[in-house]
Amino acid sequence: MALELKVPEVGESITEVMIGIWKKQEGDAVATDESVVEIESDKATVELPAPGGGTISKILKGSGERATVGEVIGYMELASAGAAPAPTAAPAAAPPTPAAPPPTAASAVRVMPAAARVLGEAGVAAAAAVATGPGGRITKADFDTSRGREIFAAVLESGKPVAEVVAGMGIAAVDEGDLRALCEELIAANPKIVADVKSGKEQAAGGLIGQAKKKNPNVNPGKVRALALELIKA
Repeated sequence: MALELKVPEVGESITEVMIGIWKKQEGDAVATDESVVEIESDKATVELPAPGGGTISKILKGSGERATVGEVIGYMELASAGAAPAPTAAPAAAPPTPAAPPPTAASAVRVMPAAARVLGEAGVAAAAAVATGPGGRITKADFDTSRGREIFAAVLESGKPVAEVVAGMGIAAVDEGDLRALCEELIAANPKIVADVKSGKEQAAGGLIGQAKKKNPNVNPGKVRALALELIKA
């Protein structure tokens, strides 16, 4: 019996995601509730569990491709009743292959779906954006502040690299040590936000951004959120 593997709900108002790492490939055996693939969104990365035991029969969306919530991204064949999926045979040793060349700056950038729409509508290469999301990803949050939109608009108008535009606007870079100290101060002063984040409500960390901007208008909102989450979860 074939079962559909669909993109699950990953958060309020999120309709588009990026397919992350497939942990199982076509032909691989999988047990009930075993993680099959990672689903990445602007807010979080979730794992899609197998709805039953069986074998992955078809992958429709590869890693790095975008998909919508509810879309079928693969199929698995359910094992017959009472039968456990056969273990995947160990692959034969393959001859060594030449090392792949290191990725270029442009190819190394991963753009989350909402940010991809912003960049696509503007006709700007992803490599021109400032990546502050997890794993160096570009997220819509990189542009969702008045300062972020101001910088983005200046980049579009001038065609210059972000660093050059920022320097020309007189925006001083915030030292990593100063940013960490600021986040630690805000975390200590906001136990309710800390409790919410620890209970799984990561969006609550956004409440620290406005406070950080009041203390230092040059802080990057994306970096504040990412570092705050890292410190709270440590």
